[in-house]
Amino acid sequence: MSEQNDLELKVVTQKSDNPESKEFHTRQRLTYYPEWYNGLADAYEFNVEDERNHRYDLAKNLLEIDGVQTVGIDGYIVTVTVSMAFDWKEVEELVLQVLKQYLQALINAKNLLKNVDRGDADKGKS
Repeated sequence: MSEQNDLELKVVTQKSDNPESKEFHTRQRLTYYPEWYNGLADAYEFNVEDERNHRYDLAKNLLEIDGVQTVGIDGYIVTVTVSMAFDWKEVEELVLQVLKQYLQALINAKNLLKNVDRGDADKGKS
């Protein structure tokens, strides 16, 4: 893995006022909206009973971790809340693994799109 890729995969963990929640700050934007949204609805919150989970892979994968009750995704931040019956020591490493896998897939997709865009631009020059 390159140094640039390591930097793009960087995740900073921050405790919350709620001992059952932690924030995970990333260098990759996790939510996107058209300009006309003006950022008003740039946050999602999912819980284990939410039927929308299957539409957002990151939330779905985090909610599959035993103990995770809710996932909030807002721009560059993921907030995870665990059940009081679980200790963060049991859950945090799994959350980081899922988050880094998602970030790597996001970076790969962006790189693929850049290559496609370059290829299309080159074709137009011929």
